Amino acid sequence: MEYFHILLLSAGSLLGQNILDCLENRRSKLRITGLNSESRNPRIFMCDKAYKAPLSTSDGFKDFVIEIVNREKPDLIMPGRDADVLLLAELAELSSEMRKRIPGGSLNAARIINDKWESYRFAVKYGLNFAPSLLPDHSNPKGVIDWARNVGFPVLVKPLQGFGSNGVRIIYEEDELSRLIEKGEDGLILQKILGPGSNWHREAKKIKENMGFGVPLFTCLADDNQYSSEMVIDPDGSLGEIMTCKNLMVMGRCEEAEICDDPDLIRTSENFAASIAKEGWRGMFNLQCRKTDSGFYGFEMNGRLSGSASARGWLGYDEMRELIKAFYDLDIGTDARYIKKDRGIIFRSHADFYTKKDDIKELNERGVWIKSAPCRKSCEKKVLLTGSTGYLGRKLTDLLLRDDRYQISIITGDVDKAKSLFGDKISNYYTHKDLEEDRIRADNGILVHCAFARPHEGDVRMASALQFTASLFSRAHRLGIRSIINVSSKSVYSPENVPPFNEDSVPGPTSVYATSKFSSELLLRSVLDLHSDIRGTSVRLSTICGAGGGLVDVFVLSKFIIRALKGEKIVVRGGRQEFDIIDINDAASALAMLTESDDTLWKPVYNLGSELPYNIVRLAELSVGAASKLNGGISSEIHVDDSEDIYLKNITESSLFRKDFSWKPKVSIEGTVMSMAKQYMKRREL
Repeated sequence: MEYFHILLLSAGSLLGQNILDCLENRRSKLRITGLNSESRNPRIFMCDKAYKAPLSTSDGFKDFVIEIVNREKPDLIMPGRDADVLLLAELAELSSEMRKRIPGGSLNAARIINDKWESYRFAVKYGLNFAPSLLPDHSNPKGVIDWARNVGFPVLVKPLQGFGSNGVRIIYEEDELSRLIEKGEDGLILQKILGPGSNWHREAKKIKENMGFGVPLFTCLADDNQYSSEMVIDPDGSLGEIMTCKNLMVMGRCEEAEICDDPDLIRTSENFAASIAKEGWRGMFNLQCRKTDSGFYGFEMNGRLSGSASARGWLGYDEMRELIKAFYDLDIGTDARYIKKDRGIIFRSHADFYTKKDDIKELNERGVWIKSAPCRKSCEKKVLLTGSTGYLGRKLTDLLLRDDRYQISIITGDVDKAKSLFGDKISNYYTHKDLEEDRIRADNGILVHCAFARPHEGDVRMASALQFTASLFSRAHRLGIRSIINVSSKSVYSPENVPPFNEDSVPGPTSVYATSKFSSELLLRSVLDLHSDIRGTSVRLSTICGAGGGLVDVFVLSKFIIRALKGEKIVVRGGRQEFDIIDINDAASALAMLTESDDTLWKPVYNLGSELPYNIVRLAELSVGAASKLNGGISSEIHVDDSEDIYLKNITESSLFRKDFSWKPKVSIEGTVMSMAKQYMKRREL
């Protein structure tokens, strides 16, 4: 099965944990590799693979990240800290291959976001409300003090590239500011404290005044005037869905969050986002604000998810899903936790993590840690496959074998052939006799039934295949099968239906093959009615094409390609026929995705196809084009014989499957035709 691979920098950070929390219930579709400099941090062992990285502040960190990207080839690279945002913007400048992995923006915009003084200058440029700020000039102490008098004490001192309130101090009096200037410390910015309702700086002053009685063992400042917004700026610069919240911050961390739909806050956030988009920023954008008598003022921007990402998820904003959809045209699916709820508040709390010392030792000594098989036992899936030596079954078996969470057993009529294909990768090879004599065990496993005779094999073979299906399904309960995926066909639909056919269209098989496939569906329904603890579905496949073992030259597309490769004339009779074709790789990946899904949510029947009508003449043209590229430019003539009007429009609608499993085909018809042409070119007769 193909997974969307995420590389997470600084995986041990609070943001790293938030990203992992947001993706927790969708890990079956994802692979996460994490980098972190501290091997004892338990969060990194929540990844599927972890590397011990140099310190992010070290000279070698950038080269290390490049090395891991080249080795792992992730689909998406996520920052775990502010500094990572700037690093990724720099990496995106290196190549188009690196750019497509990084859902971020221009280097210039990243520098604006990452530097608080540049953020202030940016806000002034675009006329945005931003906390009055000053880059202190140590050679002009009077100017600095005059600025502070003008905005009013107390003022904040912040690191230019700080985050999480680290290194932030409150200056109450002129003499404190004078001592700061005399110290000559670089990399700091002064900022006015905003908001009449804030109590935290007054609490801080009390602590300061009591310092004469000793230094407090613990200090806890709560900030109840902090507002934030989060959104995705799409690749074209447009603004995606926005969420605005009011937060309670304690020691720089969000402890409570609730939705705040104040129009001024929304408008302020959109103005900031639209302006930074003009500077070239794309991807996640976070704005921190305070409420004043004059409205909302920004005081910090982030080009990443923030440390309260999971809290926003609980409030109904699934930002990781939105980000991946916007930049990779992929829907990782919903998380039941993140369904939008009625008005409420998220209270955040600590969590406990257990980490094995052996895992820490492995990461320290080897520099890389990978989830071992024992760690995966809880999510290991047992699959019992039929038809694994056939056209679709072989592709599906190969796909599932790439994921070592699967324990695959097969039932086959040709054990020698199966072993030659898969070797010792298969847990158990069973024969039809093993089935009849009840020697098969698939405790709590999934049965994927791909085996069935093809129409060209004749009626006797189809009758035998249906008999095998009946025997298999009737024994499913005592085999220990938990769920059944039955591969059926779109041919079960009556030609009297008006295409495209959906799952509610009336069945009306008109051939022995179609009747047999519909019978297999009825057999499955009988088993499910008899055993309520077994789940099942029938998948009605459209015409499967594409390179693969077991490809037989019976479909019109195969005939076109073979003739085109030989440079022979192609005669198309009719010319108005339309076909619904799905690439074999897409069909296999869809079935693999089905094995990963919650079988309690399966519908009784699903259509599975491309939903695109391919005209027969267009198929002939694509065949000639692909062959011409492979055989030295030889081009076959296409003759359309339209003397006979042949009606054929057997198109199905697959929207139900797409919606339930967030799936869509990836291989174009051009890719399918070319793959078949290359396979046929390898045959000796061509």
